[in-house]
Amino acid sequence: MHITIPGTYIATRQTQDGIKKEQVVKVDGTCLAADGKTQLYQFYYGTFGYHEGFIKEENLRELTTSEKLSFDGGNFYDLPQQFYQSFMGLPELNG
Repeated sequence: MHITIPGTYIATRQTQDGIKKEQVVKVDGTCLAADGKTQLYQFYYGTFGYHEGFIKEENLRELTTSEKLSFDGGNFYDLPQQFYQSFMGLPELNG
């Protein structure tokens, strides 16, 4: 897969319990290894505040056709939102 920067992707991760979580993210940079090749991609996400992270290419995927339609239509809540979010005053919604 070719990663375009900046670009919108779905980041995936597995919790310690083996549960797969996905999150729509904006990839906006890279971290290079000593040999000059991309080692990690820098991303951010968030609705109520921004969270930053780094991820390997194999943990990114392109948006599906229906996800692209939701994104283009501004329907962000239809996209995966399973990483930690900062819902002020609602700790039961963080996860």
